[in-house]
Amino acid sequence: MKTPAAYKGGITEPVSPWTGWTRKALALATVTRRSGTNLSPQEYARRVRELSELASRGSSLWRAIWTLWRIESLTFACADRGGGRFRLAGASLPLEAGPPAACGLSMAAVLETGFDAGPITRILTERADPRFIDFAFESLGLMLAAYEPDLFGRFTAVLGKLGMMRRYRLAPPEPAAFLTALPVEYQRYAAHGFGRLLYFKSHGLRSVIDSLARRPYVQFTPALKGALAAYVLVNGARLPRILALADEELPSELASGIRGGLHNVAKLLAWSLPGALDGVAAPGQRSAALLESALSEAHRLRSDGDGPGLQP
Repeated sequence: MKTPAAYKGGITEPVSPWTGWTRKALALATVTRRSGTNLSPQEYARRVRELSELASRGSSLWRAIWTLWRIESLTFACADRGGGRFRLAGASLPLEAGPPAACGLSMAAVLETGFDAGPITRILTERADPRFIDFAFESLGLMLAAYEPDLFGRFTAVLGKLGMMRRYRLAPPEPAAFLTALPVEYQRYAAHGFGRLLYFKSHGLRSVIDSLARRPYVQFTPALKGALAAYVLVNGARLPRILALADEELPSELASGIRGGLHNVAKLLAWSLPGALDGVAAPGQRSAALLESALSEAHRLRSDGDGPGLQP
């Protein structure tokens, strides 16, 4: 059987890696900025409702996504400051705010406890909205990747010391031990989040696959799906070009991760921003079927008041 690294030659890079770096930097700056730490629960909910409304009126898909990231950032800041007093369970928030708010809560939980799976699991179980707890556990993997002692980790540590982003001193994580200590049903979600951050640390999809080959403790397919999700969120303006990946003939494991990741993120966007993808034209038969399925599933879940159902 081929190793994941052997697959990279068959992948097309739909977006120039150099173009993606600027957008990745903006996304990271948005999510980690320090703001909103002194808001009361009522004021926090009001701000989230305002941002949700702003996202629904976004003049472009990119602006709408960027506004949802602001909800993640605001929640991260408020949960970081509020600790045990800050809870999303029972909070009166718009439905579409659920996933980014869950991600922000999770990021703050890591800063509160360090990479200790037991306490983090208890915090998320108690404080997260159960409809979006999959996104909370997903972001644990993102934080794990962010705190690896690599070049990215050292660079963000410098930014943290300069007060340019929210980063705490934490004991160096042991990725394999942390991932296996999480509840089994959430381990694939954490791998998805790890892959999501891995895209920010990589030049493009090919280098993501190289990186995963060097991290055998991270489940390959969920992590690749996470990388595809980040790829679309960062480069949303090029969505038709990215969807063309679904039409390529690729080895089964690679195709599963790419098509599954594209379906997940298209469903999330259609669920979070109803109508935002209605004008998107998929370039091929397989990508058109994938997009139609994602839109249909998002509409059904939204109509039922359910979360978008992350499927790593």
